[in-house]
Amino acid sequence: MANGPKNKKFFWIKLRPDFFADPYIKLLRRMAGGDTYTIIYLKMLIKSAETDGVLYFQGAGLDIAEELSLILDEAVEDVRALLAYLDAKKLISHSAESEDIFLVASADLTGSETDAAQRVRKFRERQKQQKTLQSNVVETKSNDKLEQELEIEQEQDSPLPPKGDGEERADYDNFGEAPIQDLAADMLSYYNLAFSKSFPMTNRSMLTPLVMHGVSYQNFVDVVNYIVQSWSAEIRENILPKSLGNTKKFDKWEDEAKGKGFSNTKPIQAILADRKKQREKIDDINKLAKEQRDNYALIRAEYVKRYGQEKIPTIMETPPADAAAAWRLLFENDVGAWEFLHKKVESRDM
Repeated sequence: MANGPKNKKFFWIKLRPDFFADPYIKLLRRMAGGDTYTIIYLKMLIKSAETDGVLYFQGAGLDIAEELSLILDEAVEDVRALLAYLDAKKLISHSAESEDIFLVASADLTGSETDAAQRVRKFRERQKQQKTLQSNVVETKSNDKLEQELEIEQEQDSPLPPKGDGEERADYDNFGEAPIQDLAADMLSYYNLAFSKSFPMTNRSMLTPLVMHGVSYQNFVDVVNYIVQSWSAEIRENILPKSLGNTKKFDKWEDEAKGKGFSNTKPIQAILADRKKQREKIDDINKLAKEQRDNYALIRAEYVKRYGQEKIPTIMETPPADAAAAWRLLFENDVGAWEFLHKKVESRDM
C-alpha cells in the first residue's frame, strides 16, 4: 500500500516592528561591517527556527564559526566577529562541553505550523469571509431556522467543519488523525498549565473539535491567556476542556480576546522564561555593582599610597562595573591607567 502524503512543517521568524530599534541591533549595525553582521544574525535565526533556537555543531568545520560560515555562505571572519558580539551581549548561550549554541531571541521570533494546519487555517479564513458576506444579506426566518438545524445536525454527527467545495473538504480528508491528536494534546497541555489542572492526555479529544474547526495553537493560547488574565477566579474554575472545545463558544471568546488586544500573545512558558531572564539580569547587575564596590575599596587605598589624600577618587570616577579590562589594568599597575585616573581626579574642582 502506498504511503500517504507527508505532513510537511513550515517554520518562520517574526520580527517585531521595533526590531531594528532594539539597542543591541542598533549597536551591532553601528560597528564596522555591522550591516553584514545583522544579515548573518537574521540568517542564523532562520536556520535555528526548525531546531528550537539551537545551532548544532556537526564537525564539518574546525569550530562552530567555520561551520556556520559554510552553511550560511558568509566569511568566517564576519561570523566569528558576530558570535563574539552576541556572546558578549548574552544573546547566545553555549555549554563548555559542546560547540552548539542557542539563540536567546529565537523563542520570541520563531513560529511553525504543519502544511495540514496551514490548509485548515486558510479554510477557516475562507469560512469567516463567507460568514461576513452572508451577514450582509437579509435572510428570512425560515432560512435562519433551516441553517440552525443544519448546524445542530453537523455538530451532533461529526466534528468536521461544514462541507464546502470538493477541494476544501479534501483538505480535511488529508489532515490525518495523528496531527489532529498531536495539536489537541498540545492544547490540553497548555490548558493544564494555565489553569493549574491535571487532565490526562486521554481527554485531548475534548479539544479535537477546535483543531477540526481550524483553530491554531496560537489562537488557543490567545484565548486561554485572555480568560486567565481577564476573568475572575470563580468563573475560571468552571472552564473545562469541554467548554473550550465548544467551537461556538470559542469563536465568541476569540473575538472578545482580540478586542482586548490578546493577539499573538506569548505562551505562559515564554512569560515565565522572560521573568527568569529578567531576574538573572538583575542578579548580574547587582553582582557587578558589588564587584565594583569591592574593587573601588582596593583602588582607593592604592590611590592614597600613590598620590596622597588631598583628592581621592569617587566610585563614579573609577571604571564602570562591567569594564573588566580597565579594572585589570589598574590592578596590574599599568602606568597609563593610573595616570588617566589621576588626571580625571585632578580635573575635578573639589
